[in-house]
Amino acid sequence: MKSITVKNLAEKHACMSGQYFFTINNLQKLDWETIHTVNFYDKNQFLGWLCYAFNLTLKNINKKTPFEFKEGRILYAKNDENESWYEYNDQNHLTHYKSSYFEYWQEYKDGLLIKMKYNNGYEKSFDYKDRLLIHSKDTNDVEFWQEYNDTGLETHYQNSDGYAVWIEYNQDGLLAYHKNSTGDEYWKEYKDKITIVHYKMKSGYESWETLENNLLIHFKNNKNLEYEKEYNAQKQMIHSKNSNDYEEWCEYNEQGLLVKTKNSINNKWKIIKYPKKLVNIIDLNKIIVN
Repeated sequence: MKSITVKNLAEKHACMSGQYFFTINNLQKLDWETIHTVNFYDKNQFLGWLCYAFNLTLKNINKKTPFEFKEGRILYAKNDENESWYEYNDQNHLTHYKSSYFEYWQEYKDGLLIKMKYNNGYEKSFDYKDRLLIHSKDTNDVEFWQEYNDTGLETHYQNSDGYAVWIEYNQDGLLAYHKNSTGDEYWKEYKDKITIVHYKMKSGYESWETLENNLLIHFKNNKNLEYEKEYNAQKQMIHSKNSNDYEEWCEYNEQGLLVKTKNSINNKWKIIKYPKKLVNIIDLNKIIVN
């Protein structure tokens, strides 16, 4: 059995159900009431999950042992509803998974997944060229085809239902144009930390979005709607205003929880209060998964 601390997983990320998505790199504290399941990853390799209720203390969290690890790989996991087993090949690729509900096997060639087979008879095969996936087909005769440019970026995608996508890139390898077989398309332009996206739909609808550091700061469409947004250092919206003169303000506490909102209609602050159990903050860096 291998002990793993959250600090050891700081290379990559964890994600959880509920209203948050976070990275371990910058997260120090977390409101555990909002958590149902936490998935841990290390260098994109799934390590396992943990389920907790809000009233668990740090002491009995440390006592819980839902995983069995060997050489950084999860071999076994169990909770009240499910039991899971994992097997790997010499390259650390998952070859067999079995749970209380279903089972599947995976085959590889030269380190690439070439076949998946489930215990219900479902199978899916994969074909590659220059180690890039170009074709897949399953037992339901559903097929996918993909094409790439000289740098390995996907330029065309099509499935057996006739749906297709075409993609173009700029000289920096960033997506510049996207079009699908339904007639919808969009363009992207980049300047420093700013990204401008222009959408044009087959229906005639058009919109323009301006993003800064991947946050939407300005929106406009051809239906006379326009709005702006401002954010704090934690990338949470603190102010928005649209073309109808409607405005909204938000304030947050030190834990990042929304505590006050106000809009231009009633112009009064609404205070948001949380039960004490909801503000039970635990330091992730102290949690040990045994």
